[in-house]
Amino acid sequence: MPSKVIIDLSGFRRNVATVLKTVPQRASGALREIAGDVSGEAKDLAPFREGHLTESIRGEVVQEQTTGKMAAVVYVPANHQAASYAVRMHEGSYNLGAGSVAKQQRVGKQVGRKFITRALDNKRDRIRKIIEFYFRRKK
Repeated sequence: MPSKVIIDLSGFRRNVATVLKTVPQRASGALREIAGDVSGEAKDLAPFREGHLTESIRGEVVQEQTTGKMAAVVYVPANHQAASYAVRMHEGSYNLGAGSVAKQQRVGKQVGRKFITRALDNKRDRIRKIIEFYFRRKK
């Protein structure tokens, strides 16, 4: 004689739908925090002459219109007075000036080239923790 097992998945489906609705808000919150942390670190690592470069570093969340994909972005705006200087200081080779040496001693971090890239590398563990926090199952 055949047996019949009936499983009601409606509750499971409701729970999945509820969790999926929270993903955009969780992602946005995590990305905002990541952008803030990485841009803050980049400001600490940026060379210092008059402070324009440090002030120009931005961190924000951008969302693609058609797909809805989001990303944390750390950058120096192209129209900022420090933009051309930022590229030279990020990509070029140079000796640190007196202002950068003083800043390096003040912040206790290596100031200089690749300041945005190094900020991301320095914050990898923190980024992982932020993501885990925002996507941990909340009861």
